[in-house]
Amino acid sequence: MFRGVARGDYVLVIDREPDFEPFSQTVSVIQPRGLPPQILYLSIRLNLKGRPETRTGVLNAEFANVPAHARASYDKALELAQAGNNKAAVEQLKQAISEYPDFMLAFNELGVQYLRLGELDKADEALAKALKLAPDSATPLLTHGILLTVRASSIWQ
Repeated sequence: MFRGVARGDYVLVIDREPDFEPFSQTVSVIQPRGLPPQILYLSIRLNLKGRPETRTGVLNAEFANVPAHARASYDKALELAQAGNNKAAVEQLKQAISEYPDFMLAFNELGVQYLRLGELDKADEALAKALKLAPDSATPLLTHGILLTVRASSIWQ
């Protein structure tokens, strides 16, 4: 507890605990005139020394059961597609699907690549398989909607 701290910015440092990593946090004290003293609560969590580093991140549950080789082929396909090599991306996606036939995201991406290549029937076939695997998933539903829009616009031209 600290009392009588003047307004300003302070750095709280805890670095003398032998079993814990050093800790520091910036604290800004803003005390409006005429009001009672301000109470600030800080949440401090010290980390043990030598504890393995943990990383935070986002995990996509749709990749949970995908084997590493199928995921690698899928990732390679995305790289190829970004580089504009859609035909090579299609081949990588076919490889990913052959390694893991329930790979909905690979079927969806295969549909996207066929759309980019103008092969609408093949795109429809790939997206139908993606929708069969995950009928309520927004990703293949959206991609299929794009396919239907492309087909409709080509009819009217």
